[in-house]
Amino acid sequence: MKNTIIFLILLLCSCKQNIPSKNHYSKANTEILDISDPRLIYPNSENTLRWFDVEHNPDSAFLFSLTTVSDRRENRRWVCTLPENLHSSISLLEGSTQQRNNEIQEWYSNVRSTYAALYNEVDTSGSIQHTELIAVLFAELQLLAKCPATKKVLVCHSDALQHMGTGTSINDELSNALQKSPLPQACGVNLIFVYKAISLVDDQAFNKAVEVYRKVLSRYGITVQTQAQNEILLME
Repeated sequence: MKNTIIFLILLLCSCKQNIPSKNHYSKANTEILDISDPRLIYPNSENTLRWFDVEHNPDSAFLFSLTTVSDRRENRRWVCTLPENLHSSISLLEGSTQQRNNEIQEWYSNVRSTYAALYNEVDTSGSIQHTELIAVLFAELQLLAKCPATKKVLVCHSDALQHMGTGTSINDELSNALQKSPLPQACGVNLIFVYKAISLVDDQAFNKAVEVYRKVLSRYGITVQTQAQNEILLME
């Protein structure tokens, strides 16, 4: 009996140590969809949920956001949060995790519904010629930089080009954005551009733009990567 009591006390202590602090997310992911290009690789809920890997960290908190790049600086933004399980140790002792499982399933449903709502409400035909990519990108970087999360990922489904027709270079656009909305020095964000070029010229333009982002944003603790598929593969 004495050994059983000692075991239970140790079990409670170890569970509490594994519980993240209040309002701290294990993973935070924001997806940006540039609706000016119908050729884009569109994000989907299953790839997003696979990256969160909630089943292996069921007591942690997670944050998912979704928005678009259009001809406006302000666009609708969807947010789905799964709070941490503050009663994980109690649930373990009682042998009951049904409530937490219900919360996780509800969050899964919310993420899937968010994607459905975006594709139902947003025109993805590529009819928009003017875009505010950098304004939207910086707004999301600001939010993620302030977010208390262990892993922060911003996935931008875009060719990385600012389609404004002004002739201003991406470097100048980024400099202007930094003057208006300075970024913290240690954002801790991983920015991934998801795009699959259709020609050599297209590929060169994309990679040239990404190099500018990488050079400018690296000083703020932002890593910039690229990939040609939906899955978030470069983060682990």
